[in-house]
Amino acid sequence: MLKKLKRLAAAITAAAVMSIPAIGTGAEEQAVTYDLSEGSVTISEDETYIITQSDSTATTNNITVEAGVNADITLSGVNIRFGETAWGGCAFKIADNSTGSVTVRLAAETENYLISGPNAAGLQKNGNGEDIGKLTITGEGYLYAASLNADSSFSAGIGGSVNNSTGNIEISGGVIEAVGGGHGAGIGCGGNYSSQDSLIANDITISGGNVTAIGGYDGAGIGGGEYGNGSNITISGGTVTANGGNSGAGIGGGDQGSGSNITISGGNVTANGGDLGAGIGGGRAASQWSGNGTNITISGGVVTANGGYFGAGIGGGDRGNGSNITISGGTVTATGGYSVIGGSGAGIGNGTDPDDENNSGIVINGGSVKANSIANAQPTDGSENNVNVYLLTISNGNDETVTIDDKVYAPVNHKAADPEDGNLYAYLTGEEHTVWTGLSYYTYEYDGNGGFTLADQGQCDMEIIFTDENDEILKVVHANNGDDISALAPAVPEKDGIAGKWDTDLSTVTESCTVKAIYQIKVTFVDENNEVIDTVYAYADENISAL
Repeated sequence: MLKKLKRLAAAITAAAVMSIPAIGTGAEEQAVTYDLSEGSVTISEDETYIITQSDSTATTNNITVEAGVNADITLSGVNIRFGETAWGGCAFKIADNSTGSVTVRLAAETENYLISGPNAAGLQKNGNGEDIGKLTITGEGYLYAASLNADSSFSAGIGGSVNNSTGNIEISGGVIEAVGGGHGAGIGCGGNYSSQDSLIANDITISGGNVTAIGGYDGAGIGGGEYGNGSNITISGGTVTANGGNSGAGIGGGDQGSGSNITISGGNVTANGGDLGAGIGGGRAASQWSGNGTNITISGGVVTANGGYFGAGIGGGDRGNGSNITISGGTVTATGGYSVIGGSGAGIGNGTDPDDENNSGIVINGGSVKANSIANAQPTDGSENNVNVYLLTISNGNDETVTIDDKVYAPVNHKAADPEDGNLYAYLTGEEHTVWTGLSYYTYEYDGNGGFTLADQGQCDMEIIFTDENDEILKVVHANNGDDISALAPAVPEKDGIAGKWDTDLSTVTESCTVKAIYQIKVTFVDENNEVIDTVYAYADENISAL
């Protein structure tokens, strides 16, 4: 098929750069295939493309997508490499401020290299705003995107070139390494060479894949380049490693940039700040308006955030503030930096010597949260009254089900981040709490000094776990022999008016078990002409013939 779609060599002898028109057969469009060994390609029409490279030797033939074009491009083994002295040489360029949406698919079992010279991003997408087009990267192959020249490229691996913001980027698959040139982000905006208005990397989403983003000197791993902010960064899946350059955050702001509206709801995320940056949040601050980490929300996933020498794990970079940080779920490890010459960042909160010593709005009401410190602010539960919460460390090395005050709690310990750590790090209000781990209960009382003391403990005979049809835990009942389990059981969840029941006769329960909700299924009887004779509803374990 590739040979049938491939352009004849004679068609490109007149020029090294070729515009590829759309082709199709009737209502069914076919992909346009291009061999990069035969010349550079300019994509000028909405179409589906496959770009190969028959000669795997590095080439400076490149790819350009013109403004406004909506293109679906599969990269299948391309190797574009400009040298460190090829200023402005761009491997893959989407026209500046294009409103067109571009999907880049990485063909399975292929390696693809987009390496640009100084002042150009490896996969370049300049522009940010409401009408800006979307770049989506997906697939099952490998992509290495980089901007060369560690000292003065000012461009991202994926995103903006020198003096350019970027926005509307999503990664949903593939194995991706993005390396920023000097002062550029790994994934995000370029660096600000001419000290113009602050740059921004906006609307970056990662929902899958294995992504490694390394910021250039002073750039964030994901977010801003030097003098650049990172905002509206969302991670919901995949494996993500983000390493900031010297003064950049792992995820968030570059040097003298802030990180804001950062949301993590899933995936396995490791964010390491540069020497002066936060793991997640701000880069190095130069004033009270920079270096801050604000509106950071973690509700799921496994998140490890390490600040640089002077940066917070989650919050401000060196001299930056951390505020409006909410953790409601997930396994979170936040470690602030420490310098032998003095000063350190908080695990959660401010960096070293912030302009404003006060943190505000740190909320922890779920998850396992292991932080080496929380700077200058007691976290709260996020309720209307903002009740203070305090750390209770619960030992659960056997991975037992956990309930706290009759509510199912997840995760059950910190092993997702550290297989050797069987503790659960929960933040609870300053009052009495009852914790169950498996068959054992523990009652803790607040000691009035930021900690808890064990007041009582004991065991029961059995633990009954009630789940919905998707195995999500609804309730955990702790009971002794002779207890009426049916009186302790929750109601079977409703499902579109269909009758449901538990899959176990609760009167027969005498030991620990899991009980699952099941529902009737619809059975329709038809004659040989497919005319409906009757319709009945029955459980899977019922004798249909009797109905």
